[in-house]
Amino acid sequence: IMQKKYVIIGTSAAGIAAARTLRNLDKEAQIICFSDEAELPYNKCFLADYLHQQKTEQEVHTLTREQAAALNIELRLGVRVI
Repeated sequence: IMQKKYVIIGTSAAGIAAARTLRNLDKEAQIICFSDEAELPYNKCFLADYLHQQKTEQEVHTLTREQAAALNIELRLGVRVI
């Protein structure tokens, strides 16, 4: 059986939710998330709270490198898909 490969363009909340859902549905698939931003995925709604020091950087991230590794989700940050 050939391993499935899922490519997700964008690491917004929707992109990360899709990656997590795919991982729950398919434990063996290769999942790659591309983002043109070099930063780890973050919740854009929390940016004002972060700037006002009401949330830490860790609280703003929606997926850390450690979480991505544990879920076997490959993050390709700083890569624009055209």
